[in-house]
Amino acid sequence: MKKKLGIISLLLLLIITNVMAEDAVIELNKKSYRMELNSTQKVDYKINLDVDYEIKISSSNENIVRVEVSENSFLLTAVSPGKASISIWVITENDQYEETVEVEILPEKGRITFDKDTFYLIRGLYYDIEYVLEPKNIDKSNIVWTSSNPEVASVVNGRVTGHKIGSTQITATLDGHVATMDLFVTVPLEKIEFNPSEIVIELEEAVEIPDLIYVPYDTTSNKTVNYTIEDESIVKLEDGMLVGLKEGETKVIAKVNGVDTSLNVKVKRKALQTDVQPILLGVIQETDEALILGLHELETYQGGKYELLLPVEELQAYMENREESKIFIQLDDTLRREKFLYLSNMEVSKELLLLLGAQKLEFVFTDTNLNPLVSLKFNQNYKSPYNFTFDLNKIDTNHALYPIVKTSGAYQLKVKEVLDGTVEMGIHRRLLDTQQDQLHFIYEYKDKKIEEVSDPIEVLGNGFVNFTLANDEMIISTVPLSSQDNWVIYMFGGLVVLIVGGILLKAFSKRSKNVL
Repeated sequence: MKKKLGIISLLLLLIITNVMAEDAVIELNKKSYRMELNSTQKVDYKINLDVDYEIKISSSNENIVRVEVSENSFLLTAVSPGKASISIWVITENDQYEETVEVEILPEKGRITFDKDTFYLIRGLYYDIEYVLEPKNIDKSNIVWTSSNPEVASVVNGRVTGHKIGSTQITATLDGHVATMDLFVTVPLEKIEFNPSEIVIELEEAVEIPDLIYVPYDTTSNKTVNYTIEDESIVKLEDGMLVGLKEGETKVIAKVNGVDTSLNVKVKRKALQTDVQPILLGVIQETDEALILGLHELETYQGGKYELLLPVEELQAYMENREESKIFIQLDDTLRREKFLYLSNMEVSKELLLLLGAQKLEFVFTDTNLNPLVSLKFNQNYKSPYNFTFDLNKIDTNHALYPIVKTSGAYQLKVKEVLDGTVEMGIHRRLLDTQQDQLHFIYEYKDKKIEEVSDPIEVLGNGFVNFTLANDEMIISTVPLSSQDNWVIYMFGGLVVLIVGGILLKAFSKRSKNVL
């Protein structure tokens, strides 16, 4: 029995072998392929026949896969997604053999690439990510967008919106390909301001530079501040402190990340006393004959004592290359009230006095109509500032000096400082309450004694009584201060007036006759 079963098995094996041998007329390595779009695939084949044959190979759908036949192989080209069959026929004189290769064309995988790896987005704004797709016609809806920190920035279909300061990573996935971008949400600086925007400091005073206000307050911009000063001769910045160097006004410029603002700084002289108001004089007019100084807004003065501040730089510029400089100081009624009694301080700076050599410098106090009242003349170089402050007081019967001068036609002149008798002063007769030309007498008062220091000075044609400052306290009188009775002096003065009047009358009569 076992012998019969072996024989049967052998016969079956022979039959199967013959069948297989018959099927293997066309030998192929693979009978199915999966290809990506636009790719190619070479397929090798072998024909096991000893007789002549004809071979035919064709695609069931040339729009899906195209076939090009060569000897012992054929080339498949993926045209579009889908399935197609490649038929191979071998034809002999008596028989025909066929084999089939199945081909599936897969859609091409997409690839996404961002134009930028990093992007800074302003809070509250949005940004449409720029990217490139391969192939270009791929369906964008297949892109999967994600944000690693959606509280900072969210993304929908490639549009990123910034919500708060921070960072996140934006990811786009397409057919397994991933593109990433580091995104930072920022708050750029829009504006800066000093708080306060204007300060006033005194000479040599050091004050902390005001803080800056940032808009918006939570800006992510670099807050490094660079300061510049328009006029570094007026103020300087040292260790975060503003130091007043010279009277005047200037601006401190702060620049932060391309944004700038300015701080107005005014430097004034130290107050001498609490009731003294500093008043800065400015140039009203400049002529070849004189430089006119005054207040542009006289009504701003509120009364009390005052200090006159000279514009040093303007004066220096005017005095340059001049042999003689005349400076008019125009004052209103308030500033010159009671014969300058409330003038607390006026200093001629060292810088101006050092300019004097062969040059002469004259200050003239005037009223609003430029009528001269008081003059001060310098004619040599000085190495220190000069405080020209004076009081002119009429000596009436209640004055402490009246028992000494014994006349009401005299004035007491007090000056704050004397420069070795080299400063010439002039006082117009209007301040001395004299209405016509007459003799004046100058005395030095010291140690409670009156001492004549000059010969009588006649009022000149310009109406000034001129004399040299010999002491810080002097007396100007219309009569000699002596033991002589006043009636003698008045008679002498009347006699002078009559003589002068007679001469003028005679000259006028003679001229009239000549005209006739």
